[in-house]
Amino acid sequence: MYKEIDLSVFPPERKEKLESIYRYHYFDTLFYRSNLWMHSHRVLWLLEELAPVAQKYVTFDLEMARTYALVHDDAEMVTGDIQAIEKARMTKQESEELEKKELEAVEALVKDYPKEINGYSYKGLLDHAAKKDCIEAKLVSYVDNQPHTKESVVLNTDFPFYKTWKDIVIGKGKIDWLIDQKEFLPA
Repeated sequence: MYKEIDLSVFPPERKEKLESIYRYHYFDTLFYRSNLWMHSHRVLWLLEELAPVAQKYVTFDLEMARTYALVHDDAEMVTGDIQAIEKARMTKQESEELEKKELEAVEALVKDYPKEINGYSYKGLLDHAAKKDCIEAKLVSYVDNQPHTKESVVLNTDFPFYKTWKDIVIGKGKIDWLIDQKEFLPA
C-alpha cells in the first residue's frame, strides 16, 4: 500500500474547483462522467496498479509520478476541460494558443497555491503536465488516456486490478467516490 499524498497544503477551494469541472462536456449524455477531482484520483490509482509492471522496463520516480497524477489537470481550473476530440480538430494556430493558455494557467496557479506538494515543485509538476517532457509525465499521460472503468481496462499482471482502489475507497468509507458518476451535466 502506498503512503497517502497530503493534499491539505492546498486551500479547500482547489478541491471545490476540480469537483465543479465535469469531464467530457462535449457530449450531452455520457455514462461514467466524472469531475476532475475524481479523475485525478483514478489516474493515481491506475498508475499505482501499473507501476510494478512499468518498473520492470523503465526507471522513474514513482512518488513524483504519483504526485504528478494528482495535479496533472490543475491547469484546467483556468482553461477548462479541453478534450482530445477538440484538440484533434484544432489548427496549428489553435494548438499553439491552447499551449500558451496552459502555460499562462501554470503561472496563475503557482501564485495562489503552495510551492511544493509532497516534496516536489508544484510549478515543476505543472510544467511537466504542459510539456510531457519526463518519463513520469509520459506514464501519467498513458494512464490518463486509458478508460477508467473496470470493464474496459485489463492489465496483464498478477495484481488484482481494482484492489488498491477498492482498499482506498471502501477502506476509508468513501464509497461515494467509487460511484460518483454522472449521466448528464449539471444544469
